[in-house]
Amino acid sequence: MRLSVAMCTFNGAPYLRQQLESLSRQTRLPDELVVSDDGSTDTTIEILEEFEKAASFSVRIFRNPANLGTTKNFEQTIVRCKGDVIVLADQDDVWLSEKLRVFEYAFTSQPSVDLVFSDAEIVGADLVPLGYTLWEAVGLNEQRQKMMRSHRALDLLLRQNFVTGAAMAFRTRLIRTFLPIPACWMHDAWISINAALVSELLPIAATTLKYRQHGKNQVGITRRPAVSAVCGKSRDSRAYLHIVEETETLLAHVRWLLAEHRIKEDAVAIRAVQDKLRHFQARTREGGRFRIVRSSIAELMSGRYHRFSERGFRSFLKDCFL
Repeated sequence: MRLSVAMCTFNGAPYLRQQLESLSRQTRLPDELVVSDDGSTDTTIEILEEFEKAASFSVRIFRNPANLGTTKNFEQTIVRCKGDVIVLADQDDVWLSEKLRVFEYAFTSQPSVDLVFSDAEIVGADLVPLGYTLWEAVGLNEQRQKMMRSHRALDLLLRQNFVTGAAMAFRTRLIRTFLPIPACWMHDAWISINAALVSELLPIAATTLKYRQHGKNQVGITRRPAVSAVCGKSRDSRAYLHIVEETETLLAHVRWLLAEHRIKEDAVAIRAVQDKLRHFQARTREGGRFRIVRSSIAELMSGRYHRFSERGFRSFLKDCFL
């Protein structure tokens, strides 16, 4: 099994050396590192070229003529990989030495699994632990892990993305189901939900990296207090409209997968995506308070708040009263 590491960089000089060094310290080295730089103006390219000369494995560096953004940059980096398994890498984390070995074992021991993902330790800019893990932050508890392993990943991922790109790896054969990645989606959420549609996902209950939070992350992670869903931000129909756009795109994609005979449980998947679309279309409706509350009560009675909203009943309360 050949392992490719796909890394995207953009002005990553402050932390990039530590991440590259952690790749070199893997007990199972990658077969190649493919890097796409998105127009860095600092010393990122110089650091990469220095690493390329010293690395004991293949390093291929590409420079984008124009800035593509994270999702499209990862998309083209993935396509350039030649391995059987592709492991995504951020420029500012630090991998634990067993990460690639753990991922490789998961794939070799379970041939039906096309995507694996692990937990991570959340650390600050100085790599000092912040006192919680990635799975604790996103709420991937033991019950939800069991659901993932019981082929119910789609149910979970339609509610919330639990799979972070920096902790993800997937078989190359999965690529043909998810490209191109729609502009309205983040790459990790899109890849993981496609894996749930056509194959199996495996959560690995191990910490494989230090997930650095330094204030300039493209997508950061924080541990939210339980009351934040009610006492925090008010109802935001613009955010709901974005989810509607995502879900409409996903529904069209599911129908394409069905037409291409690439999907499993097609009727179940289509109904689930359609239900999510109805839920967020209902939540985007404007009007007086009475109309919003009436629509929200209808959605609560349908069970869709608990199926598709991250906070279930708390999301209902927010929509009605904030």
